[in-house]
Amino acid sequence: MDKELKKTLYILIKRLINQEVRFLRLKQIFIPEILIDEISRSIEDTKDEVARLMRGLSFDEREALLHKMLKEAVDDEIEKAIAFRKNRC
Repeated sequence: MDKELKKTLYILIKRLINQEVRFLRLKQIFIPEILIDEISRSIEDTKDEVARLMRGLSFDEREALLHKMLKEAVDDEIEKAIAFRKNRC
């Protein structure tokens, strides 16, 4: 796999996962509909770019990359939540 492609996908997938998590958090509180629409559009743009770039990878490469990215993103979000709770106290 091309290292530049892998690096780009890594960044985009991480951004996409973080956007989705933050979007879900924001939907739990009151925010204006215009912001929800803009965030949704941004997420869709990122998804389209990831899908376009992923077509250049084999199935096994896609699966391994996505699995790794999801695990890392979830771990990052858990660490941020723990740090946030520690700082609140």
